[in-house]
Amino acid sequence: MKKILNLEQNLIYKDSRLSFDFTQSIDRFCYKIGVPKNLIEKITNDIEDYYKEWKFAKEHKDGSKKVKNGVVQYRVINPSKKDLKWIQKRICDRILSKFQYPINIQGGLKKRDNIQNAKMHLGKKFHLVTDLSNFFPTITHKAVYNRLLEIGFSPDVSRIITLLCTYNYKIPQGISPSTYLANLVFYPIDLLLIEICNRLDLFYTRFVDDIAISGNYDFHLRTNEILNVIHDSNYKINHAKTFYRVGKTEITGILVSNNVLNPKDSIDQRINDPNTNENSRNSLKVYRKRIKDI
Repeated sequence: MKKILNLEQNLIYKDSRLSFDFTQSIDRFCYKIGVPKNLIEKITNDIEDYYKEWKFAKEHKDGSKKVKNGVVQYRVINPSKKDLKWIQKRICDRILSKFQYPINIQGGLKKRDNIQNAKMHLGKKFHLVTDLSNFFPTITHKAVYNRLLEIGFSPDVSRIITLLCTYNYKIPQGISPSTYLANLVFYPIDLLLIEICNRLDLFYTRFVDDIAISGNYDFHLRTNEILNVIHDSNYKINHAKTFYRVGKTEITGILVSNNVLNPKDSIDQRINDPNTNENSRNSLKVYRKRIKDI
């Protein structure tokens, strides 16, 4: 089978059967994920019935609620349900998880996590960390559809995947394909950031919406040049979570200092809190050990 996916530098698609025909035909796509075509049509014609909604007030680190213009800010989670939930899982397992990214992309990928992401920056003295504001809601259904088209999926298959994996015209938080699709859509910008960092002898990683850049020289005068790549896109930087630091720096919840990783103090506080249940305490101890064993 001729490979028809048009992938960028260091983005690889690995399929044990080396078959890409599912990207062109809806019937082959349905066969690939093992779902009857009539069930997909039923779901996409009544997509509202396959989602629920949870709202959580956003909080500052001290526990106080985030307020903007006098209005409490909420995080909206839209998990899928019923048949759509397992169909989305099939799409992840059989298609989206087959995209393999360079080590610069750490979030939502097998054998990569926030600890591994922080580890990438060990031994660097200077750090720039930032956060992409409203990352998932910024990625629209049109962006998903156009990106699938761009890499070689047919219009029909791109439309079906978009209908099954977006909600209210965007990637919803709370579904299994969200991070996979976000990685795919954002990757062209990742490439621009990787290129500029390589040119400046810096190292770049992205863990979902958290970006970290590090180097062994003071590059604070180049930060605007780097961040302009994001400013020139549809994405926005959360300036409240943007820092340039020398020495110890928190990266994706891990303290990075010279050649050592350490958990935040809050981990020990939760372990020692008598209100923490035993299962949570044991999980936190394992997590702390993983950090310290790097």
